[in-house]
Amino acid sequence: MSADMKILICGLGRMGKVHEKYIKSLNLKYSCYDPYRDDISDSLRLENITSDTVKEFSHVLISTPEGTHAELYYKFKDLGFYGKFLIEKPVIVNEKDKDIFLDSSVYSGMVERFNPAVDKLKSLVEVSNIVSMDFVRCSVKGSSNQRVDSFTDVGIHDIDLYLHITSQKDISSYQIFQHSNTFSLFGKSESGHLVRFLWSNETFSKERKIVVRQTDCTYEANLIEQTVRKFTSSKDPNSQGIVCQNFYVEKSSSIKNEIENFISNDGERVSSMLSHMLYLDIKKEKK
Repeated sequence: MSADMKILICGLGRMGKVHEKYIKSLNLKYSCYDPYRDDISDSLRLENITSDTVKEFSHVLISTPEGTHAELYYKFKDLGFYGKFLIEKPVIVNEKDKDIFLDSSVYSGMVERFNPAVDKLKSLVEVSNIVSMDFVRCSVKGSSNQRVDSFTDVGIHDIDLYLHITSQKDISSYQIFQHSNTFSLFGKSESGHLVRFLWSNETFSKERKIVVRQTDCTYEANLIEQTVRKFTSSKDPNSQGIVCQNFYVEKSSSIKNEIENFISNDGERVSSMLSHMLYLDIKKEKK
């Protein structure tokens, strides 16, 4: 870790404060500001950022409202910032900004890739044996991001996880359905297996789960509890039913893992261009 490392957290909303908590726990030097709010006495406004300001920082973490991410990125580039960016999801909301993903200094804020349950599941799944996959992400009514609908809020996470876990490049065909603030997406992969997604901001239990059904077993990952289980038929001729195997998952904070990867000199750059293009295409379909 470089002694001259200093992080600028852009955005003092819910995610900005969460990022600040973990950056502080890692004893990193940082400053916070929100360029779009004037109700915080020590915040800078976007028009007041200068080339001298950006020289103080080695890393910029953008967690402002999603429609402002590209604007901030271009602003920092124009001012001569040459450090790393971590841009919260969705990184872009317009296809015209897709070239941002070609910048090797940009890390996509796909925090669920750093969930240890996802890492374990990815190591176990045999893509050629997949029959179907389910992704469920539901929030308790009234407690989630109500500025936007549930698909816009969290859909990018599961679309990205699907492509990440399976190494697929697209979903060859799909349909999306909506009832109130609940969305279902049904699709078919390039290789032929089925995939289903459910997103809702109006349920009474919080869920983040992935189920992978293979020809030889079923995997179930709970991303909240960070657990992974495998279900197979019992091979004992004297036994009836299913055998459940619980895999060891070393629980940790996905956000902290993501920040540590971002600041590491040998951290893996996370680019999510393919998942964002698919997300934006599906978003057009749902209108």
